[in-house]
Amino acid sequence: MKEEKKPQLERLADLKSELIAAREAYLAIVHTAPAVEVKAASDKVKRLQAAISDCITEGAKPCPMCHNTPHGMQQTEGKYIGFEIGCLHCRPFKWADRTVREPRVRRGLLPRHAVEAWNEGPAAWWQRPKEG
Repeated sequence: MKEEKKPQLERLADLKSELIAAREAYLAIVHTAPAVEVKAASDKVKRLQAAISDCITEGAKPCPMCHNTPHGMQQTEGKYIGFEIGCLHCRPFKWADRTVREPRVRRGLLPRHAVEAWNEGPAAWWQRPKEG
């Protein structure tokens, strides 16, 4: 029988716990272990960071400008926790209304809110405040 997939936030919490443990393991050996062990511990941290990003961006369309997979992260500001999705490869650009847009969105308390905003395209992306 096929095993059911855990809910996204539960999988995200599991990955974050694994990442904390992997970082602690890395920090415990970084100055004392052989380079091969340190690299393996570092690679594990990187894999878990990528898995967290992938979990956050589930359902997100590729970047409409460069077609790369977007990157997801959780942001914390005081008591507020939100999710951000963006393209690591594209630079800010001028949109049709002459505003400067950045290829990222930051919305909501759930990853799907950020995914929905990202999937709306550049019209919904972060707009820099006008100078002057």
